[in-house]
Amino acid sequence: MIHLRASDDLVEQLAERLSVCEGVRVERLSDKADYPVLMPRDDWKPIDQETLGKFIRGGARRVRGNCIGLMSIPEYAHAPILSFLEWYFEGGPKDVEQCSREEHRLDVLRQIYDAPECPRTSTRPIFFGVARNTPDASCATIDREIDSLVGLHIDNFDNLPSSQRMRGRNRISANVGTESRYFIFMPHEAAEMASLILASSGQEDAERLEWDQRELVWRFFELFPRTPIYRVEVRPGEAYMAPTENIMHEGSTLGTTADDWSIVWFGEFDWDRLRFRQEPDDGDASLRLRRQA
Repeated sequence: MIHLRASDDLVEQLAERLSVCEGVRVERLSDKADYPVLMPRDDWKPIDQETLGKFIRGGARRVRGNCIGLMSIPEYAHAPILSFLEWYFEGGPKDVEQCSREEHRLDVLRQIYDAPECPRTSTRPIFFGVARNTPDASCATIDREIDSLVGLHIDNFDNLPSSQRMRGRNRISANVGTESRYFIFMPHEAAEMASLILASSGQEDAERLEWDQRELVWRFFELFPRTPIYRVEVRPGEAYMAPTENIMHEGSTLGTTADDWSIVWFGEFDWDRLRFRQEPDDGDASLRLRRQA
């Protein structure tokens, strides 16, 4: 069961930030893709209070692998973020290694995450750099090798079996663009998805479902195509934390008109070590970030 958290200034906004649609639609967008693309139906409706309450309470086990969090970036973190963005947009293109060095020089992550020991450990966070997505896209992730949308998916950077994916690393993604973006998710963990599939269709594919996350996603929606899909709105100057190695997810820019920009880290992030704005925002701090990003 997914456990949903928010910084103090956003807790009361969760009901308006969350919406739900009933299941997926299947698109065959590229002959080079091994699987069709699973897209949300996009008939988004407000979430009901009972479901919201379940997400906030979470299950008995609250760990990195089942926590989705929404936070406001503190005002003191805006200056290093803006410095990084100014560097990024000046001159020619920058690769991920260059971005990582500049992010480390400016100490951007430590402005929002309290983990002084992490750069000296083998599990130090990885800076993925700057992500740009087109506006008004139901799904935002592109497979660059085949130039096609990915759709709803589970990440596989850690290459863990389904039964161990709750131990995988998670992601922090900060919206540094000018419009809202959405984090889409399906609230079942990978191990739960595999169990539901095997209970419905037998045990013969247990090994494949344990190791092939693409097969896991496809088989789940073959059997349960109307499973509710949720999305949370992430406004400019906000960030989300999510266990993208353990849950089916996607990004979306549906309804926007400007290019979407975000900066992303991958690591072993604990919600309780995040530094976020504690009081309701008066609007000014976020607007400064939006105007200059």
